[in-house]
Amino acid sequence: MDSLYSINDLAQKLGISISTIRKYEQDYRLNIMRNESNNRVYTESDIEVFKKILELKSEGANIHLIRKILAKEDVAHEVPEVIEENNFNLYSIDLFQQQLIKNIDDTMTKKVNSLKEEFDIILDKKLEEQGQRIREQIKAENQELIHYIENYRKEKKSIWTKLFKK
Repeated sequence: MDSLYSINDLAQKLGISISTIRKYEQDYRLNIMRNESNNRVYTESDIEVFKKILELKSEGANIHLIRKILAKEDVAHEVPEVIEENNFNLYSIDLFQQQLIKNIDDTMTKKVNSLKEEFDIILDKKLEEQGQRIREQIKAENQELIHYIENYRKEKKSIWTKLFKK
């Protein structure tokens, strides 16, 4: 038969507090034997389970993942609840992912529309400025042309006037 350890022995052996042991028992749904005085007693296999929990926690595993791993190793005795809870979490993660993608898509659409509006405003402004410059240039060229024509008429008139002195 395996050696049996008290909760104090287990805490000392693992280097964790008694309250941590109790919390792990509750969090990971561990069924720990009790003696005739109703005190917890731990076996070598219980110690291995706690070592596994500590190892997984040090690697960054969350409570749900550790429960699932313990269930697969047939350590925890509430497998259907663990599977159901993890399926819910996977479903929640999937919904969260879909919502996140939708929010990103909506945000990108709004940003693209905003940029299009800004571009249209800037384009209209630049086109108006360019149109104004072209109108001013045409007006200046027309003035030069009118001035040239007036000078040309004066010169022609003076030639005719000299020839036919009236």
